[in-house]
Amino acid sequence: MEMNSKLFDDLTASYKVEKQKEVKRERERVELWRGLEELQERRLLSLQEASLNQRNLQDRPAPAPAQPDPAHSDPVKPEPAHSDPAQPDPVPSSTSAT
Repeated sequence: MEMNSKLFDDLTASYKVEKQKEVKRERERVELWRGLEELQERRLLSLQEASLNQRNLQDRPAPAPAQPDPAHSDPVKPEPAHSDPAQPDPVPSSTSAT
């Protein structure tokens, strides 16, 4: 039986190309899984850290309400609100009219 060397060379080259594509796909698949596993690990660490932070916040005693410092208080009283801004304030008359 006679062998066609041109056909053999073409099929051999095609096989090598397909084998290289397969190796490349497998390498990409492994890299993708590695990336997903790293992402999963980072996510788990982030969730654990968030859980610890939440527990720390819950365990912390509530801060006491702030008391105003009497030495720094402002004795100015607020002015009363006017019902109609177009009308002037009534002025109490302390003098009698003539």
